[in-house]
Amino acid sequence: MKRLLAIILLITFLFIAILARLIYIGIVDGQKLYTLALDQWTRDVPITARRGSIFDRSGIVLADSYSTYTLYVRPVEITDHEKTAKTLGELTGLTEKEISKKIIKKSSEVLISKNLSKEVMLKILKS
Repeated sequence: MKRLLAIILLITFLFIAILARLIYIGIVDGQKLYTLALDQWTRDVPITARRGSIFDRSGIVLADSYSTYTLYVRPVEITDHEKTAKTLGELTGLTEKEISKKIIKKSSEVLISKNLSKEVMLKILKS
């Protein structure tokens, strides 16, 4: 009987300790952790070396280096699907219907568009 009581007390203590730690992480460290996660999700990945242009023998540029951006969306964080589809449709050149199909999915991240210019990405971030 004493062993059973000791085991129950130990399990109860461990449960309370884990619950207290979860509450501490959620309330005390929650904003700090959210900020760190947001910084990680929206970071720019620098390209360390700029490549040169490739010319043909008459001096016409065949290939050139420039930065492009890829837009991903987290559907679980979208509250207004219609407004998001409309805004992204106007800025990316895709139709609202195409974007709506993508953002309704229940996945963690959805690719919306590739090869976006910096100007378009800045407009998306501002909206």
